[in-house]
Amino acid sequence: MYFKVDIVTGLIIEASIGVIAPENNFLIIESFDRGLVSNYQLFKYDVGNEVFIPITNQSEINPLYLIDQAYLQHENEGVNYFRKKRAELVLLYKTGQLTAAGVYEIEEGLSVVKSLIMSGDWMSGLNNVNTSVVNGAYTQELKDIIIQEITDYITNNY
Repeated sequence: MYFKVDIVTGLIIEASIGVIAPENNFLIIESFDRGLVSNYQLFKYDVGNEVFIPITNQSEINPLYLIDQAYLQHENEGVNYFRKKRAELVLLYKTGQLTAAGVYEIEEGLSVVKSLIMSGDWMSGLNNVNTSVVNGAYTQELKDIIIQEITDYITNNY
């Protein structure tokens, strides 16, 4: 069972069925600061002593939970990355440095890469951009820049 606990009041906000860690008889709870998901602490429930204890050792957390949370972060950062790329394209279009057809050529060349990275799959996105075919405004120079940006992200976040 999972619990959302307000870290200011200590009150349980919500309870739901989740994964029990039977090897140590602890339950994982998430503590939310007044409902802000970005500010949470994982706790375990010591059934024998009936107390909540903050988790400080990552090995006590279900590995699938950790992977899921990492991909959630990768997804959010992928959405941000391509939002900025879109803004760059719009600026180039508005300043006359790129035509509407050129914007389409770039978007077409990166469509699969964009889909993969926005779903958190940066490594698959890198594999796909490496095999993508340059065409028109989607030049080798642009492709190389994107490969380097994705490679940097993977190096720093995986």
